[in-house]
Amino acid sequence: LLLWLKADWGVETSGSNVTQWTDMSGNGSNASQSNPSDRPALVADAINGLPAVNFNGTSHYLQMGPGFNNLGYAGIFIVTRPVISSGTHTFIDFGNGGASNDIRLEGIAPTTTKINIYASISNSNVIWTSGLTSSQYQLLEAIYLGSGTATLYRNGIQGAQGPVLSMIDITRTLNFSGRHPGGGNFLTGRIAEILVYNGPFSASQRAAVEGYLIGRYQPLTLSTTPQPSISVPGGSLSGPTQVAMAAKAGATVYYTTDGSTPATGSPVYTGPINVYYSQTVKAIAVFNGVQSSIAT
Repeated sequence: LLLWLKADWGVETSGSNVTQWTDMSGNGSNASQSNPSDRPALVADAINGLPAVNFNGTSHYLQMGPGFNNLGYAGIFIVTRPVISSGTHTFIDFGNGGASNDIRLEGIAPTTTKINIYASISNSNVIWTSGLTSSQYQLLEAIYLGSGTATLYRNGIQGAQGPVLSMIDITRTLNFSGRHPGGGNFLTGRIAEILVYNGPFSASQRAAVEGYLIGRYQPLTLSTTPQPSISVPGGSLSGPTQVAMAAKAGATVYYTTDGSTPATGSPVYTGPINVYYSQTVKAIAVFNGVQSSIAT
């Protein structure tokens, strides 16, 4: 555990404005703001009787001290209520400024979640175009597996996954919540809790953290969309056959036929597809921005 900020513990204020948010991990990575006009506000009883820290989108941010060098693996969990009608909003950024070994989790209006990973001056990212909902509390997750792959989740549901650059073991001196190191992309919205880990993250470990956060921040719930069904004719076939799919009413089904992982950029299912030879068909259903697990 590299960083643990939760708004009901260790928050120091001047009036209602946050001067320091104490890191519960024991690593001393406290988030602070010395300039009164740049301090976010503490909002009492924001969700399930618990407070959250509110950022105004124009000047509010918090800065952590140097560190975060050991990010060969990373698991980032943020309970947030972003309010984004335009632009790019930074939830958290660890790095040395801009394109210098940064790892950054962002929201892009109106519904996109993006993890940016920089190595020296090179940039890589994974983008989930239906990965967040404005003006609602949600759990956003970014898991970097240490093998050049990053995965995004919302409320426990896997979204986009893709290749990214390997992180460099280097001390990061510009570490922020609420803006990126260049001073832009200010966050509009609230953050109730942040957890950042730096080890290989198994599915069971991720589920345990999700369970803790979901339990704490009711009515935040694990949203679910059922898997689509894939119907394949049985028996001995001498020629092409058709594969049909079905899903929850109103859901959109995306599929692949080469065994690759389907995403919202994959073909949309509109009717039975012809299969001519041995193929692996995979599909997901998306309903109201919530993605199902993969059917194969």
